[in-house]
Amino acid sequence: MLMVRPIMTDLVRNKRPFGEAFGFDEADLRANARGDLTPAQVARARYQAMGWLGGSLVMPFVWSILLILIAGTNDIGILLLLASIIFAVSYSMNFRRSINLLRDLAAGQVDELTGTVFEVPVQIRLGGRSSIIGLGDQRFPVSPVQYHSFTMDEPATVYYLPRARYIVSAEAKGTSTP
Repeated sequence: MLMVRPIMTDLVRNKRPFGEAFGFDEADLRANARGDLTPAQVARARYQAMGWLGGSLVMPFVWSILLILIAGTNDIGILLLLASIIFAVSYSMNFRRSINLLRDLAAGQVDELTGTVFEVPVQIRLGGRSSIIGLGDQRFPVSPVQYHSFTMDEPATVYYLPRARYIVSAEAKGTSTP
């Protein structure tokens, strides 16, 4: 009998500590608490921003050209052309986020927010699955692994870059630590 197991089950069962999920160490955490970024965090965030920027600039054009070629050959092509416009808008959002992240890195400001973590419904986008956690009045897009490093309804502190809402480190507050 073939058994299919959801990927998310492994993520929940193998919950990772914040440092492993977000890629920071104790020195990074201390620097973030002072409002600073470490060189390793700057390099990691710059690499992430360049990935978002590259994808947001290249992919819409590739898809648009491909779908325009398909649109000329059959009637379903019109629907595909509309889908490509939606796809391009989706990637332009990544462009804005990458520019905001680069601006945050230039400013070098790390903000701190402490509060109770709450779950924001998962959104399915053209670019894939997006996990979002809420803390106070802020929402932070995170990877599924990062999402599952948090314990919902537990207090935590996140250190983040304000324009991009990019979490650079986090720590649990209270009695239970993830």
